[in-house]
Amino acid sequence: MGQKNKKIESNGRLERSQLIQFTQGCLRARTVDDLIREVATTVAPSCDMNVTALVIPEIDGGVRCYVGTLGALSTDAEEIIRHHLAELIEEVIDVESNPTELDMHTVDYSAVHAGVDQVDDTHIMWTVDLGPSDTPRGLLCLFGPDASNIDEHRIRDLRVVGTLLMDAVDRIESETGQQAGSVATDQAEVIMFEIGHYQAIREVFGRPQAESLSLDIVERISECLPTGSSIARVDAARIVAIVRDTTVPAGFVVEKCLDACSNIEISEKILVSIRSSIAPTVTISDEIAAPLMPTAPSLTGLWHTLKNTGKATG
Repeated sequence: MGQKNKKIESNGRLERSQLIQFTQGCLRARTVDDLIREVATTVAPSCDMNVTALVIPEIDGGVRCYVGTLGALSTDAEEIIRHHLAELIEEVIDVESNPTELDMHTVDYSAVHAGVDQVDDTHIMWTVDLGPSDTPRGLLCLFGPDASNIDEHRIRDLRVVGTLLMDAVDRIESETGQQAGSVATDQAEVIMFEIGHYQAIREVFGRPQAESLSLDIVERISECLPTGSSIARVDAARIVAIVRDTTVPAGFVVEKCLDACSNIEISEKILVSIRSSIAPTVTISDEIAAPLMPTAPSLTGLWHTLKNTGKATG
């Protein structure tokens, strides 16, 4: 087990202002990711819940699970969530499901709402069927550490949340002509990393060691990027990351990446410095959206275009 969960304070119910905030968030939502963020950061904390899951059936007969957490999931917590979701999918949606093969898209929102370092203790607390009771079109599942937190007032609140959520799913499908689970955003954050004094490092320590250093930094950064991101070297000293999951703040991603590279040494007692800069959110094409490419001329072109138009610095 990891670090003990810190208690997420709440007054036990959704306040009127929180319900209004959630309703407005549902109206603004353009994707399922937007909806799960609203539930995870507005609804779940008020009920002392630390994990939210939205289950949406897909046209091809599969099911996708969108999971929002208020802390990184421990291995045990993820196993518990997968097990419960697989059971519910088979029981309620009538689709055969294997916990280990479950299509689960997880985002940690602790950077935008007070949460915990790691979610260790979580159990299925409440499930809301979305749509007609005989043929539900989805499921909202909330997980938390303490079953005693659920009472009649919270149950009433969650039923209202389920109705608002289903209305939002219907609207997204109507506006896009696609199933809500298939709607993906084409917006992305562009982050640039530059290795300080790279040319001097290459001249002093040689090209092989400088190249090895650059590849090590690329690997460390790639491990910190949200699912679906892309990364490529623009040149020997510069690295571009395309973060498709705009629900994760770019500043949080940068901080995580720089922290992962903070202890890299080129020789004893000589730490490598890395600078970063963030371009405004951009619309990107499928050509530059493929995840974790080792090289990508299109990414290089994108960065130089942003530089030339004044949308990127560094």
